[in-house]
Amino acid sequence: MATSSKYVIQDLKGQIIEDGKVIFDGFRVGPEKLGEPCSILYSAVTTPHVLVDKPHVHDFPQFLCLFGSNSKDLFDFDAEVEMYLDGERNLITAPSIIHIPTALPHCPLNFKRIGKPIMFLEIMLTADYQRKSADK
Repeated sequence: MATSSKYVIQDLKGQIIEDGKVIFDGFRVGPEKLGEPCSILYSAVTTPHVLVDKPHVHDFPQFLCLFGSNSKDLFDFDAEVEMYLDGERNLITAPSIIHIPTALPHCPLNFKRIGKPIMFLEIMLTADYQRKSADK
């Protein structure tokens, strides 16, 4: 039975489409549902792909969380994810939380190898998501 509480959000399905291509399909809630200046995206990553290919910055902090999907062992992480932070390549091979402070240049974000599905959680502390080029 669905809840009627204004504090429980159950309409979570959402997509992001860029240039006619679905780049995100999973749980998606933003400030209009949360009632706070925050957006949350959550999905399973099952195939290698580049999520964002160009470095950019934001006027808000962001957290990218990468977790295993094995419910019996959340530390079971069989993947390689490349994330560039301030131009430096980071290779992620274990469950991780990436903190991206306001104005820190970041990306590309490349899900380089996916041996087993991983869970990807993105938390953006803003009511208005906008990317700005990291080019100076």
